[in-house]
Amino acid sequence: EVAVEGVVVGDFQDDDGDLFDTDLDGFHIQDPAGDGDPTTSDGIFIYTPAGIDVAVGDAVRVRGAVSEYDGMTEITASQIWVCGIGVLPDAVEISLPVTTVDDFEPYEGMLVTFPQALFISEYFDFDRFGEIVLTADRQYQPTAVYEPGSPEAMNLMQANLLGRITLDDGRTVQNPDPAI
Repeated sequence: EVAVEGVVVGDFQDDDGDLFDTDLDGFHIQDPAGDGDPTTSDGIFIYTPAGIDVAVGDAVRVRGAVSEYDGMTEITASQIWVCGIGVLPDAVEISLPVTTVDDFEPYEGMLVTFPQALFISEYFDFDRFGEIVLTADRQYQPTAVYEPGSPEAMNLMQANLLGRITLDDGRTVQNPDPAI
């Protein structure tokens, strides 16, 4: 069990009356001062299915157990205190492409921004799950450019994976109406 303090940078609580009705049963907090280690995240997801309602900008103190769920570190809250209004941390700049997909790990749960223009490259899951894939440039299907199974096709497939990020609206309902 741990105790942490931070500022709410993302509110994804179910039935909390917000406009978007996100339902991930929790929220992200970030330490505005950080720990000074660029290899670790200053943010974490707080899982709290029946917790008190918080809003972006609230300063909170949370006590709970740390775990890993579906690749994301989280704290399952046993206690939450809203301590007032906090100062939102500045968004950290990250850019695409990354060198490895692990390059995103130090920013998990944090407020981030991209300094470059990003383009919608895939929206297959947008109407069903509220997800879109963003890239810094146009991506081509590897087998449309190179022979299937060739080293060039495999290299382009890897480059495409390192040059994309999925933006999710935070809702888990299928076919949401309205689409955001």
